[in-house]
Amino acid sequence: MKRLERKIYSGWESLNRNETSGAPISLKINPIPPIVMTGIVLIVLYGCYLLGDLSAVYLQKFTDFLLIPKVLNLPILQNPKLYQAVGYLTFGYIGCAFVLDWIRFIGKNCMSKIALKGHFLVLETRGIFGKDVFQWNRKENGIQIVHKTGFFRKLLGLERILILTPDLRSEGISSKNGIVSPFFFRGQNQSLIEHLFQY
Repeated sequence: MKRLERKIYSGWESLNRNETSGAPISLKINPIPPIVMTGIVLIVLYGCYLLGDLSAVYLQKFTDFLLIPKVLNLPILQNPKLYQAVGYLTFGYIGCAFVLDWIRFIGKNCMSKIALKGHFLVLETRGIFGKDVFQWNRKENGIQIVHKTGFFRKLLGLERILILTPDLRSEGISSKNGIVSPFFFRGQNQSLIEHLFQY
């Protein structure tokens, strides 16, 4: 009886060791979406600069048409730099919104890392003030891992992994949409997908 107990315990120990050991499998991100988004933001910013200059010209023509500078007789209303400042501030505000969205996009797609270590899924997010490391046992209840895939996502390298956990949502760390991984190509991450979803 003692031999049987010793044998079962030894087998359980080795089984546990095999489940948690092994080299981690990291997600290889797709660098194309961040590059494309950066190009789009630069084009938008340049467009805001041109529109700010153009709007200054038409704003000055509009005030001259209404005879506002002559009626009020204020020299500042005849200064072209005033209208340029108004135009640049207006379209600069729009450009600033695009820059903030770009920062959030780069943070999600370039500053996050996902790795699978045995049964543990590890997510690392980096920010200005440091980094956060989350770890879940994918065999336990309370975590949902969603593979966002499809023909066009697979073709364009826009596949993602969505992590839904009620604990992070209650603490305000993640939104109702969960934590989303960076974009990736399935071909470069076939091993991770097979181990994570067992397709």
